[in-house]
Order: sequence, then C-alpha cells, then structure tokens
Amino acid sequence: MYYVGIDWADRHHDISVVNSAGKEKKRFRITHNLNGFNDLVVRLRFLKAEIRDVAFCIERPQGLLIEFLLKHGYVVYPINPKSAERYRDRHSTSSKKDDGFDAFVLADALRTDINRFKPLVPDSELSRELKMLVQDREHLVHTKTKILNQLTACLKEYYPTGLEIFSKLQNDVTICFLKNYSTSGSLDKMTFKEFKKFMNSNKYPWKMLGKTPKSLFQEIQSMKPFLSADPAVVKAKSRLMLALLGQLETLVSQVKQYDGEIEKLMNQHPDNDIFTSLPGSGKKVSAKLSAYFGEDRKRFDSYESVQRLAGTAPVTKSSGNMHYVHWRWACQKNFRNALTQFAFSSLGKSIWARKYYQDKRDKGKTHSAALRALANKWVKIIYTLWKNRRMYKEEVFLASRQIHMLLNDS
Repeated sequence: MYYVGIDWADRHHDISVVNSAGKEKKRFRITHNLNGFNDLVVRLRFLKAEIRDVAFCIERPQGLLIEFLLKHGYVVYPINPKSAERYRDRHSTSSKKDDGFDAFVLADALRTDINRFKPLVPDSELSRELKMLVQDREHLVHTKTKILNQLTACLKEYYPTGLEIFSKLQNDVTICFLKNYSTSGSLDKMTFKEFKKFMNSNKYPWKMLGKTPKSLFQEIQSMKPFLSADPAVVKAKSRLMLALLGQLETLVSQVKQYDGEIEKLMNQHPDNDIFTSLPGSGKKVSAKLSAYFGEDRKRFDSYESVQRLAGTAPVTKSSGNMHYVHWRWACQKNFRNALTQFAFSSLGKSIWARKYYQDKRDKGKTHSAALRALANKWVKIIYTLWKNRRMYKEEVFLASRQIHMLLNDS
C-alpha cells in the first residue's frame, strides 16, 4: 500500500509518496493544470501498484484536482486543517514551514491512522450542484448585507429621511423610490399626484399593509422639515447612494434567481420529502440541510459526529478540579447557521420544540444559547430520519417520546 500526501496551493501542489513502512519513496511538485495532474499520474507509475493500493490525503474536500483523482479511480481522504497541524507537531515542534514536508506529514498521517479517516464519496451531480448553489447563495447574501450596511451609513450621512419611509431597503419599491428621489430636496418637491402615480406603477400593496396613498403621503409630509446636509456632501453621497443601489438591485435579483433554481433542484432531490417534512423548514432551509447532510449515509457514524461537525455540541474541558463547557469554534459554521435557522423556524410549528426552547430560557439561557441547544436536539432527530429515509411526523415523535419517558420512569 502507498500513501500520497498533497500539500495544496493555488498554482502548484507538493507531493509526497510514503510506503507502508513509513519510508518516503518520492517527493515532487506539480502545477495546477491538466498537464500537472496528468504528470502526477505518470509519476506514480514507478510504484507499479494497482490504483486500489494508492490512497491520497489532502486538506480539501473538493476541487479540480480531487475531481481528477476520483475520475481516475483513486481513493481520496480529506483531512481537517486543524488535524493536519496536530500531525505536523508529531514530526516537528518547530514552526518552520515547508510544503514538501507538509505533504509528507499528510501521507504519513494517512498511513498510521487511515482507520480514523473517511474516504471521500461524492454525491450525485444534482446534490453537488444543489450544495454549491446553496453555498454561493450564502456568499451573495453576505455581499448584499455588506451593501445594505454601506447604503444605510451613506443615507444616515446625508439623507436620513430615506431610511424612514420604507421598512426594508432591499425592496424593489424602496430601491426605485430612492433612485427617483435621491435627495431631501427632490423629496420636498414631490407632489401627492406624483407620489400616488409612482407607488401604483410599482404595485405597492396598499391593502396588505393597511395604508392608502394619502395616508402614506401624509406620513412623509409629517417628517418635514427634512434634515439636509451640506450641498457638497449631498452631491457626493447621492452619487455613492445611486452606485450602491445599482449593486443592491443586481444582488437582490440574483438571489431571487438562485432561490428559484435551488427550489427547482430541491424538488428533484431524493431526500426532498425528508427535509421538507421538518416543521417550519421551508424550501430554503430544507435545501441547506439537505446540502450539508449529503446523500452518503456512511458519511456520519452517529448523530454525535453531525453535532461535532456542525458545532451545535459544546466542547467540555475537564482536568483535576477544573471543569467547564465552551462554544465549539472548529466546525462548519454554515452548517451550524442552517441548523440554528431551522431551530428558530420550528418554534412556531413544533409543540415540543417550543417547550424545550422555553425551558432553556426559563433556566437563564440566552436566546442564541437556547436555539443552539434546540438545534443540537434536532440533529439527533434529523440524523435518524436521514439515516432511515423517513419523513418527520410530529404526532409520531410525541408518541414515541411519551413511551420513552414512561419506560424510563418504570
């Protein structure tokens, strides 16, 4: 058996090949392109070993190089960067940095502890696309939030009235309104006729919000006199505001398109019924949960491994007289956010979830701590459903919970 460690970089990768006895047989570097990947396969031929007798270890769970190796039939073991650091300390306590040495550390770690690693088993094309769309959507939402914060700061600096008219800056009607009335001066000149025509052309939901054109116009007029900045500030900041609105408008549109595509893929996903059956999950959150759980039922040994990966389970430190519990930093934060979002959504749809959350609050836990505790509880349930390919049913869960409590009491 041969073990190949890959120290990944943007433009090149250092390779170390170690045999079963721990002796390094070869060390070299390849470029990050197709020629470099093919060169890796060619250089491994000197081993005169079957593909099944060569295992790779790398600090990444995805990427072009990993896809190339999987297509060629090789087994790839991803390793957490934190774990890789610990293995490096086993070979050297100095803080020196050498890419070739790091590749050797990965290869040797796989040799000694291969039973502790899990080989990478790629999900179906649909599931992989869904996961990437979910992750990319989160990046777009984060970018949108940054733009919203910049826009808010900009308006506060020269046009605070613009923040008070509508509840959300990212709404289409708000963006369009600020484009047409970009200063307090233009807002001051606005007539009721212009305002009513503008709002109706943008299909403002009067009845839904319980307002009339006249009542909203009067609300705006009641804000007079409008606070206005120095003319130089108005000219400069109104230009920035329009630039930010252009970016925000594009991002809002793109996020909506992502939502549509994610919903379309989720409807085709084999685990759709499992995750959408969760109370309060909805299409967005259920897609996130499906993406992070994946399709490979062997990926997780138990619900505890999901809790550790997602970071819902706290870390306990105990030594001698010292004992304390703290927040888990090393985890997939997006996974934790998805579970926390779902836990919050379940409060209004699940009787036991609401009670569990309230019990935690009554014991002095903060809102976020109580939600994490609930998310941690939900992981156990979701893992069981996912593992057995079953849908969630509140009445079935409550009945089994009652039986479990009766058995424990007896």
